[in-house]
Formats: sequence, structure tokens, C-alpha cells
Amino acid sequence: MLMKKSLIFTVVAMLASPGFVGAQEPTAHFAQLNLDESTLVSTIGSATNVVTGETGGSFSLTALSRYDKAGNLCSGYSYDSNLPSHILELTQPVDELSIWVNSRGQDTTLLIRGSNGVDCGDDLNPLNADAGISRKDWQPGIYQIWVGSSAPGNNYRYQLQVQRGGLPE
Repeated sequence: MLMKKSLIFTVVAMLASPGFVGAQEPTAHFAQLNLDESTLVSTIGSATNVVTGETGGSFSLTALSRYDKAGNLCSGYSYDSNLPSHILELTQPVDELSIWVNSRGQDTTLLIRGSNGVDCGDDLNPLNADAGISRKDWQPGIYQIWVGSSAPGNNYRYQLQVQRGGLPE
């Protein structure tokens, strides 16, 4: 009997409730993202590898980590240092994985904290202010993801996209 090897991703979305104001804590809404080997190949924009959220808040992500392990500045603002925007669980190693924000070009940032350190991302390219991170050798474990905005209090709706391979062009 041939068993299909699967690679499961779980993304838990922690979204602010409508009407979020000041120091109140956001209400948690959970969404699960499960991708197997065949779905993860390179399905850019597929509903199966996308979760939604909204940036905002005045907590500086630099307080979580000034620089990532590659020396990139960690910037942006989010709701809370103790409450990531999303949680990604990898159940198996992934050779290369990309995570990026699609906010239709708003100025967003990313901070991902996992067992092997912190990764930070900013503009995808000079013409697109959406944030993205692509790297090799993702190990199984829990990854906390903060999606931020470039200035405190800027609220942008976004889609967080995950795919095997590099960032979109």
C-alpha cells in the first residue's frame, strides 16, 4: 500500500475585531491553513495558501528584535508583542518557503520568530511596498508571524500568502 507523504501547515490568524481602539486587546479569530505536498508546489494566490488580516497598532516590532539573523532591520508597528498576527506550524522540513503580504502595495512589514531565530522583511521590490520573506531550510516547529505597518496606527487589510519556492516577481 502506497502512503502519500503530506506536509501540513497550520496558520492561526489572530485578527483585531472591528472597532479595535487603543490599548484594548484584539479578539482572536482562528483560521486554519492546511497544505499538502501537491498543493504547496507554487499556487500563488490560491485560496488554500492564504489567510487574511488587518495591520494596526502602535507597538514597535523593533522591540521584539532590532535585527534579524541576516542583519536586516526589523521595523513596523503591530498591535501587541505577545500576540502575533498569525502562527505557522511546520510539521516537516521545507527546503525553501516564501511568506508575503498582499495589501495592494501598502507599506507593510513582516517579523517571523521561530526556533532558529528571527527573520524580518520589508518591501518586495522598489515598486511594491508589500513585505515578504523567502529563505531556505525551514525546520519543523512553530513560527510566530507579526504583520506590521510602516507607521503606528495605519490599518491595512491584507492577505498573507505562503508558498514553496521564491517570492513572486
